[in-house]
Amino acid sequence: MNIHFLGTGAATDTTRRNCSVLINANDRYHLLDCGFTSAQACICRPESERLDTIWISHFHGDHFFGIPQLILHFYFMNRELPLTLLAGSADLCDKVGAAMELAYPGLTSKLLFKINYHQVDQDSATVCNGLSWQCAPSIHSQEAYGLRISTDSRAIYYSGDGRPTQGCIQLMHGCNLIIHEAFSQRSGDPSHLSLEECLELLKNPNINNLALVHLNQQTRQAIESNRGKLTGYDSTRVFIPDDGYSLQL
Repeated sequence: MNIHFLGTGAATDTTRRNCSVLINANDRYHLLDCGFTSAQACICRPESERLDTIWISHFHGDHFFGIPQLILHFYFMNRELPLTLLAGSADLCDKVGAAMELAYPGLTSKLLFKINYHQVDQDSATVCNGLSWQCAPSIHSQEAYGLRISTDSRAIYYSGDGRPTQGCIQLMHGCNLIIHEAFSQRSGDPSHLSLEECLELLKNPNINNLALVHLNQQTRQAIESNRGKLTGYDSTRVFIPDDGYSLQL
């Protein structure tokens, strides 16, 4: 499983693209979130033509407003391969359809490929496009979900935005990598997890490698100036990926 961070920034980050992750598992490609500044990064990669799946963690613009641009690109490339859109929310089709119609009226009816919409089950894993998908609601300013995706031998957890519920914590257990937002430096935000709280997660022996994303600029600047130095753990690797960073699990 190859993990490529197309974007690692928050909504208004001026130096990084919106948080978005491209997964290659068994030569099939899956995109986790597609905000207004991350779609271009996906389009620039040749494997985007073979994209199988897009997961949308929630319907804030920095997590799904890039989808119309991506679909427009596929239209101009005469794509014929079907595309699957997944979310925990039941109104996935309505939200994406409204965004498409607002951005490019009438485009959906001209596509040569089918868009399949599917709500991921919270109670059991959904098998789709070669991966197992399972989600749990997180605590955010709107409906949002954390996601576990897995093959037979590898698993990752992706938080999107939001504070983890117990269901999210359960999905993290045993994952080879956890990609979690750490918006602020210290706790206090009711809709986001902080850097401080993310590091607390690592005290759980069932939680392994942790990639911190969606940091606000103040938190990132504090870390870079050593005022918010990351705490190390003997059995855990903690890192803050840059846009364009890749790793193999």
